[in-house]
Amino acid sequence: MQTVHPIGTAIRVGDESTFVVAGYRLHEEGDMTGLAYLLIPYPLGYLDERSFCSSTIDIKHEVLFEGYADDVTRAYLMRLAELDEKARQASYEDIMLLMEALRLYLDEPSEEEGDADE
Repeated sequence: MQTVHPIGTAIRVGDESTFVVAGYRLHEEGDMTGLAYLLIPYPLGYLDERSFCSSTIDIKHEVLFEGYADDVTRAYLMRLAELDEKARQASYEDIMLLMEALRLYLDEPSEEEGDADE
């Protein structure tokens, strides 16, 4: 299973190109579907909507700095890695159902949040 890096991770692709992970999206290429990073150039950052590029999570890269990840983020990243693995074997419709399940999982209040209300 591929490692999915948290938002804010700085990666170097090739010899000179450095990017920051800004998000994630599904990537379709032919009959292959998988997870892709939304990347912004470093150190320029976001200039306009053309600043974003995307690359599948399995691109060869070097991690220069790992973005912040708490327990919720680590659980989310594990789910995204599972999504990527399943996406490579599933139809687009199946993937969208899995994404909805992931969204519902993230919308559930944590036990800590539930305790704070009592």
